[in-house]
Amino acid sequence: MTKSVNQEPILVPIPKKYLPENYYFEPINNNLIYYAKNKKIDSNVINKIKITLSNLGITAKATSNQKKSNVILSIELNKLLIEKPQGYKLNITKNQIQIIAHDNQGAWNAATTLQQIVRNYSFGSKIPCAYIEDWPDYPHRGVMLDISRDKVPNLETLKNLVSILSEWKINQFQLYSEHTFAYKEHKKVWGNSSPITASEIRELDKFCKKHFVELVPNQNSFGHFDRWLTHYPEIAENPKSIRPTALNPADKKSITFLSKLFDELLPNFSSNQINIGLDEVVLGEGKSKKDCESIGSGQVFMNFFKKIHTLLDQKNKTVQFWSDMITRHHPEMLSQIPKNAIALEWGYSPGYPFEEYCKKLFENNISFYVCPGNQSWNSISGRIDHAKENIKIAAKVGLKYNAKGLLNTDWGDNGHWQHFPISYPGLMYGAAVSWNYSKNIDIDLPTSLSIHGYKDKSMTAGKIACDLGNLYKLTSNDTSETSNLRNNSILHSLILRAPAKENQLENLNQSEFTKTLEEIIKIENNINKIDLIENDSKLIIRELKNTVEMLTIACLIGIEKSKIKPEKVENLLAKRWPQFVFTHTEPLPEAVISEIELIPQKNKNVIYKKLVGFIKEYEQIWLKRNRLGGLKDSRNRWITLIDEYMPKE
Repeated sequence: MTKSVNQEPILVPIPKKYLPENYYFEPINNNLIYYAKNKKIDSNVINKIKITLSNLGITAKATSNQKKSNVILSIELNKLLIEKPQGYKLNITKNQIQIIAHDNQGAWNAATTLQQIVRNYSFGSKIPCAYIEDWPDYPHRGVMLDISRDKVPNLETLKNLVSILSEWKINQFQLYSEHTFAYKEHKKVWGNSSPITASEIRELDKFCKKHFVELVPNQNSFGHFDRWLTHYPEIAENPKSIRPTALNPADKKSITFLSKLFDELLPNFSSNQINIGLDEVVLGEGKSKKDCESIGSGQVFMNFFKKIHTLLDQKNKTVQFWSDMITRHHPEMLSQIPKNAIALEWGYSPGYPFEEYCKKLFENNISFYVCPGNQSWNSISGRIDHAKENIKIAAKVGLKYNAKGLLNTDWGDNGHWQHFPISYPGLMYGAAVSWNYSKNIDIDLPTSLSIHGYKDKSMTAGKIACDLGNLYKLTSNDTSETSNLRNNSILHSLILRAPAKENQLENLNQSEFTKTLEEIIKIENNINKIDLIENDSKLIIRELKNTVEMLTIACLIGIEKSKIKPEKVENLLAKRWPQFVFTHTEPLPEAVISEIELIPQKNKNVIYKKLVGFIKEYEQIWLKRNRLGGLKDSRNRWITLIDEYMPKE
């Protein structure tokens, strides 16, 4: 990580303007941070600066006395000099550092830039002098983390993530929740999930505020209500379904039910916003059928949306909502969207038509965010190039149509198998391009990750993560608009064996899996070199090695499957699949069991031993960063495979 002071530092995001100077910052006995008392500089900014200066061997004190001569850093808020909100100027001269910012958020941004400059030079006594001007492209730059698909991080993990994201200048954070907030009267819904409690949310909210991050409450409030409707079928749109997913929009009890949830949830957040979900709502198959036939399913959806919006508007909350039900399915409803609501236009492939849908929102004067994804989910080790292209297109189109923000999503579908470090590449890239698109689309991601993501002195962790994250390309051409691999990789599908994904596993190429295994071995040989500055290197090494084991098992299964003529999976199983969506206890299709039986016993034994070793380590690693709830469900698919590969007596 150590750089020569003659080299420009790696910064994330890369600022709008960076002008290097040919001398070094070498203060002489200066140790005061000056700020104008009447400008109300946030104490968290001052503390951040103190910590950064301490890494240069300087113990600094703050003062508002302008007459003091031994000032090492001055900080000022001035909206006339810095016109852009959240913007700043950072001037590092030979004896002093000057920060001028539009607001406290801008001052914080300047402080994080200074922090990164110091880290580049391994906390030495010298850093190069430079002049920096910077401000964001998007005023709102967010990350949404899925905590409803088995994995609920512990509070320490969430705080660590917020700290990292704030340094990358992310200023909004959401925890996607369906059932993982501990509502007092609904323990039967969340009882086995180790949910986040109200007191934990309040603690996290305070932590976020100290890092200039807005913690936005998130509660899906129409569709994706499966976990609730199992226990409250009386408010389900289609209670007779194998898997009821939507609230009944025609029943007043649905709004009353939501109102009570909001009354308990919202007071724990300082944010004046809430993300109410509303994506992928299935209507017209149950109690809403008559209304859908009478006025149309689009109007039925909109009427319920308006009721939720009115409810929250009365609580002085700005509503965010996933916009797919309108932009994709019912564009005739665009004119009815409440004008103070924020549409979240999401799509996770490079071919997603952001241009078409963002244009519609813009033409209808609807405030919106673009919402790409980091592609960590359903992939084992990520799909980094796929994610970068998706994020880049979303950011570009959003700027074209005046989007208010970019919300980068990190989902956990089908067991949330990806380990924590796998999320970093896509999240960092999203943070960088949402701050400064033109300068960051070609950012050196491996180097940036090593320095400002994993903080690895060996400078290997970033490259390892990126190499693992692009292994998917060896088994599929997954970057084109016509790719049939929607939000998943072949390697992941070989473990999951979902009926809907089986078509992707036909005509597999044995040589591709052999080549992938060779690359995995090359990558694995470098993992032990990782040497983190601020955290325990052992954990990230274990996580990456466990990721390697997952990939290796998938490749071994792929090699064996490529030798076997595929059979069609029965449609019946595909219809039954939804009832197992939470527990992942669905039996393997008969075709898959027959396929396993054809594998030579010697090869099956190799796969079995790897499966057993993998799952033991997976369970232990899980508990280092996450809560116990959800672990059993996450591991069930692997246990099913272990049972099938277990040597028969």
